[in-house]
Amino acid sequence: MESQFTLAGVTSEITKFHHIVVALKPKELEVVGDIVLNPPADEPYDALRKRLCSQYADSEDQRLRDLISSMQLGDRKPSRLLLEIRSKAENKISEELMKSLFLQRLPTHVQQILAKLDPR
Repeated sequence: MESQFTLAGVTSEITKFHHIVVALKPKELEVVGDIVLNPPADEPYDALRKRLCSQYADSEDQRLRDLISSMQLGDRKPSRLLLEIRSKAENKISEELMKSLFLQRLPTHVQQILAKLDPR
């Protein structure tokens, strides 16, 4: 959307706001109805954009889960998979969650052996 505004030479916050409002579907209007009916005096477009983004954007945890869930052990050593998970996570998830995601990707028989060794 930002690129379309730039190409069209639209710089006014209120003009951007109204362009977005006319494009919203009824379900989206439910999310931002209060802003549409009573737009803030300062930066109405920014307020609208932030609300829509926060409502529809995945949380950081969900994005990481989706990214990591696509990883598979394949024919690599488990230590290589763990390194890849750590690299993708970039210290943004807890060690416990990383361990859980890693263990889920191991073969079932290995998971069963490790479960017997785990003191939990």
